[in-house]
Amino acid sequence: MTAPAPAPAVRPPFVPALTGVRAFAAGWVMVLHLTAVTAVLLPPTAAKLFGFVALPGFLGVDLFFVLSGFIISYNYEAWFVERVEWRRYLQFQRARLARIYPVHLVLLVALVGAVRGLGIDAGAATDPARWSTVRLIESLVLIQAWLGHTDVWNAVSWSISLEWLAYLLFPAMVWVARRVGRLGPVGLALTLVAITAVPGSRAVMERLVPGTPSLPPLQIISEFLAGCVTYQLFRQQRGRTSLAAHPGWLLLALVVVASVMNHVGVPAACAVPLVPPLLLGLAYGEGRISRWFAHRAMVYGGKISFALYMTHYLWLWVMHHKFPLATLATHGLPMRLAWIAAHALPMPLIAAAVYHLVEEPARHWLVRRAPAAPPGATTR
Repeated sequence: MTAPAPAPAVRPPFVPALTGVRAFAAGWVMVLHLTAVTAVLLPPTAAKLFGFVALPGFLGVDLFFVLSGFIISYNYEAWFVERVEWRRYLQFQRARLARIYPVHLVLLVALVGAVRGLGIDAGAATDPARWSTVRLIESLVLIQAWLGHTDVWNAVSWSISLEWLAYLLFPAMVWVARRVGRLGPVGLALTLVAITAVPGSRAVMERLVPGTPSLPPLQIISEFLAGCVTYQLFRQQRGRTSLAAHPGWLLLALVVVASVMNHVGVPAACAVPLVPPLLLGLAYGEGRISRWFAHRAMVYGGKISFALYMTHYLWLWVMHHKFPLATLATHGLPMRLAWIAAHALPMPLIAAAVYHLVEEPARHWLVRRAPAAPPGATTR
């Protein structure tokens, strides 16, 4: 590593549609977890229809991972193109941890108080070691998913554990993505398809060969790298003519294809190759769906999306503990619908509170104590 060089002077312009699409991704994950409620409280036909679209909602995480690779490249690639400087690398890591760690830490402390202090356990853990001290330490240092532990303490935090891994590897991903970008349009596109096929291939292998390790780091490395490579297409303005006006159709295709795949027993992760062209179309900012995602309401939803993602599962955990679904199922349909609303409607309100009271104040405080990172288009 060499002596520090001046930081890039030009701030990349804000891309509102790429912030707005985060609201969709977090919402898809939210309705996935809400199916535990709707499957019990809705009539069977309505529950099946809701589940048809909601059950592939784990692809919201895949969308987040690819989007993160794109946006981090958009904002920070220039820091690491020519050389990796230790000071800048630490500055980058600090900026990224300031984005994800405060909310994670506050929720983890709250969980410790609930589980260890109040003895609350909704009984939803699939791993008997979920509340162990070892898993707590892993969660504190964000390495739980590196070790394959994805259902410990705040279960959804497995994804930010993988994000942290991607941040640590980001300079290497820049090196790879820039070289893939030199392959020309056909080679670049084929390489991108191959990279995004990894999650689906892994999911198929897990189904065909029982006992196959899930290897969560492979998911983030392939999908984050896919985002970095997608940024190379954007940087070169590839696909603008064919994709810019059609991101709405690509979003519809992603939801429909993933839903049908999940319904017929094919891993919905096989639909991940549709994510890069969707993001590329949104990044170009043309078309009705791009304008819709760029609306201030959607942009605000994107800003609170990380808090929504991090808090919604815990809210459901509390609700299941206080109001068992078996008891709620004994009510009539109007009351059951009211209980579904009671589970769902507080989620964005809780997310907004956490965003304004924890996430943003803590991030600003941490960033003020270090040289500021370029704001540009933000991601979680």
